[in-house]
Parts: sequence; C-alpha cells; structure tokens
Amino acid sequence: MKVREILAQYVAALADEGKNAYKIDKQLVPVVRDLGHIDAADLNAMVLETYRKNRQRVSLRRKGEGPPEPRLKPVSQSTLNRELGYLRAALRRAFAYDLVKKVPHFPMRAEGAPRQQHCSAEQLGKILEFLRTYKYRRVDYSALADMVEFAYCTGWRKSEISDLVWREVDLEQRVIALPPERSKNRNGRIFPISGRLEEVMDRRAAADRKSTRLNSSHSSVS
Repeated sequence: MKVREILAQYVAALADEGKNAYKIDKQLVPVVRDLGHIDAADLNAMVLETYRKNRQRVSLRRKGEGPPEPRLKPVSQSTLNRELGYLRAALRRAFAYDLVKKVPHFPMRAEGAPRQQHCSAEQLGKILEFLRTYKYRRVDYSALADMVEFAYCTGWRKSEISDLVWREVDLEQRVIALPPERSKNRNGRIFPISGRLEEVMDRRAAADRKSTRLNSSHSSVS
C-alpha cells in the first residue's frame, strides 16, 4: 500500500470526525510529494531522516550557473515535526486496521523556543491607522483593522479569530467563549470583554450583528 493512499484515508477519516482535514491535507502536501510514491512497508527511519534533511536544504544556485533549479525554502523543526507527526498518526491508524505490518521509528527533533516578537502599542497604532484610512478599489479595511486589534488584545491564533461567530460571544455577560473543538490544544477558553477589546466588539456588533460571523465584510472575523 502506497503512503499516499494511507494519507488519503487518514485525511478522509479526520473529515468524517469533523476535524479540520483541509488544513492537515495542506500540511501533508510535501509529504505526499516526496514520500507518497513509496510503499508503506519500505518506510524506515533512514528514509524519514532523508526527507527531513531534504526539506531543510536550501538551493544555493548562483545566477547564470547551470540549469534552473527549484529554490527550496528551509522549514523549521516544528513544521517538520508536524508533517512527520501526521504521517505517523496515519500509519498508526493503518496499523490498527491491519493495513500495514509495522510503524517505523520517526526521527523527531527538539523545537526552538517560542517566538518572543511582540508588536508595540506604537507599532499597532500605525498599522491600525493605515488599515482604517487605506482604500483600494473601494474596499473598506476597517474590519481587518478590528481583526488585528482583536488579536493584539487576546493573543489568539489566526484561525481562532477568523472563525469566530456571534454565538460564541455574550455581549451581555461581556465574555467570549472559545469552544474546545476550535482550540489547538482542545481546551476551551473564556475571555472577558473589557477595555480596548470592548470597543472592538461594540464596533463589530454595530457593523455585523446581522451576520453569522463577526466579520462579514472582510474575512471571518470582525
């Protein structure tokens, strides 16, 4: 059985379970491209380590030297761990259904420290001012500005903000409830609406209250 077939079955199973199969399928594109043609029985730690090294290689082709080569973008250890982690999960599922005889060892690596880059209040002010005054082809970017300000106030992930819907917002109790199924770690969160965030939510309520999502005018958030 080919690796691509195992991955396809895994993604389909995730979709049936109501999980974000589309996002995982996108993350598996390089795995399918580089390993999809291999028989699952031929996968081993050496093959997987070669895949990891190839994904981290950068083409250093100089201008005018030799034939054109694809320029490879180096990826982080965390990205590689996610890719190989999904492949491992797919193989474990296949093993549970007797589709493969074994699951090889996966060479995971320690990930770097979390990014510590923060946007200052001054930088945020400049970004918001630009978005609220910029006009291109009559598009109003004020909703996007509110999305950025929401992210600054909450520290939530992009998908957690962009998929936010009004039923998760209680304007009377002044809280936002993130359900477990939309959280990366599967732990729901309650976030109070106060201060700067209160102004953002009041603006979005005035602009988009008739819509299901908080941001009907731009992306899903507002």
